[in-house]
Amino acid sequence: MKRATASLTFRRRIRVLFVLILLSFLVLVLRLTYIIFWWYPYYEYKRNPPPPADSGIVYTVKNGDYLFAISKRFQVPLKSVIRLNDIKNPDLIHPGDKIRIPEPLPAYPNEEIIVALESPANFWKGVKTVWEKHVVASQSSE
Repeated sequence: MKRATASLTFRRRIRVLFVLILLSFLVLVLRLTYIIFWWYPYYEYKRNPPPPADSGIVYTVKNGDYLFAISKRFQVPLKSVIRLNDIKNPDLIHPGDKIRIPEPLPAYPNEEIIVALESPANFWKGVKTVWEKHVVASQSSE
């Protein structure tokens, strides 16, 4: 009788181990899916924004200005300012230089969800955002 009970508990242990391995694999697949389809394209978009469009605004550089401050003042990425004006050395601008200001980048789809899901601390905030944007909004439109 003892041998049958021991065999049964061994089978349970194997089954529990198998379930844990399966759950670990599922978590890994979900995490990789998130990285491949959401996180990576978002950061590629932020790292290499599309070619900037000229907004028609021309800024004259004043004494003490630098490109980073100018880009923040107009709320456009620094890379876009550099690319639009074809600036070779971003550290070297002179008072009186004319700098064209690009159009602000269009918002990346679901950016707040991607940012919220980045850290475990904000995970439930991201889940709540997804729920409110997609599930609740689709139910209210019906």
